Amino acid sequence: MVHQSRSTRDEPITVDRALLERSEADLSKRVSPVVDQMIAALVDQHETEYELLSMLAEGKIYQFREYGEMYPNEVQRLISYGLIQDSPHPGIRMRQLHSKLLRIDAQKDFQANGSSTLSPGDKIEEWEVVDVIASGGYADVYRVISADGSEKAAAKIIRSGNLDSLQREVEVLGEISHKGIVRIIDTLRSEFGRPCLIMELIDGETLSKYCTPTKAPVTSVWYGWTLNLLNALEKLHPQERRARELEKSETMSATTYAEWTQAKHGYVHRDIKPENIIVSEKRGPVLIDFNISVRAGAPVQTVSSTNGYAPPLSVSWGTTTDIYALGVTLLELAAGNRLVNSSIDELKEQVEFRHPIQVGEILSLMLDSPNSGITASEVRKFLVKNRPSGI
Repeated sequence: MVHQSRSTRDEPITVDRALLERSEADLSKRVSPVVDQMIAALVDQHETEYELLSMLAEGKIYQFREYGEMYPNEVQRLISYGLIQDSPHPGIRMRQLHSKLLRIDAQKDFQANGSSTLSPGDKIEEWEVVDVIASGGYADVYRVISADGSEKAAAKIIRSGNLDSLQREVEVLGEISHKGIVRIIDTLRSEFGRPCLIMELIDGETLSKYCTPTKAPVTSVWYGWTLNLLNALEKLHPQERRARELEKSETMSATTYAEWTQAKHGYVHRDIKPENIIVSEKRGPVLIDFNISVRAGAPVQTVSSTNGYAPPLSVSWGTTTDIYALGVTLLELAAGNRLVNSSIDELKEQVEFRHPIQVGEILSLMLDSPNSGITASEVRKFLVKNRPSGI
């Protein structure tokens, strides 16, 4: 570039700061159209890669790593393209690309009047926003009401704009109907073009609110909630007996085939924890947040479960992933304490102080599931057989 900026290129050149600055400015002019084309191609054909680059440009390193675990192939492509560094400290290698992404982000914020969040009274097609229920790195959840005011629901708007996580959640919830699993109503797009999932509104607090010394349930309530959650997992996980029954049919309708597919293969939630269970007064505990769920037996490609709730991983996502996570969750509930404050053994001691011995036995059975391979159905049968006296 320095040689190209000189009229004569056969003489030695003394490179000083002024010459470097002029050359850098010239280089930026030439590279800028290439960067624009690159960004346009990413937006049109590689949306996930574009979102990952935008996170790095905005300095959202934690969010980048979180999404990088979900989309490892896309991260590797960015590394192979030479766009990001392959190191423990990720960053964009091209300064021009970094600057351009920041300008695009600033322009988006300006066009959206500083925010893309929704306010009470805003519309999502025929639904009207009432208030915000929760907000996180993956999505914003709003309480909404139908146009005629006859139905209330929860609208989950995906922040990243990527459809992969939404499609996983739609796939799982579209196949399953159970009182212990949240029900899907519709899929839409918000006024900002972001994917939106309309789900039934479950009034209640998350199970995390009950994992305290003062709000922890008595044994009879704990037992009932545990039974409900195990029933939900039985519905979510493969059901071999039901699959064999359906296979005996000479012909299968589309509905029967869908039921057979779910019974034969099933799903693994992968992120069971107190924050992903809402306690409804009418229905008891209900599982929510299926955005990282996978088919049971799917190969392990990323570790996306919450720390502390995931068992030692194998080569595939088995149902014991959920059994173990539910065991840790119910251990916290029974102890009235959280894993962040105490170890597993300390929580077990607290359970012994608060509940009959059968509660500890049930929890130990679930926590040993990665070794024993026990199913939700088998845990439920053990629970019923070893019911604490007086319940």
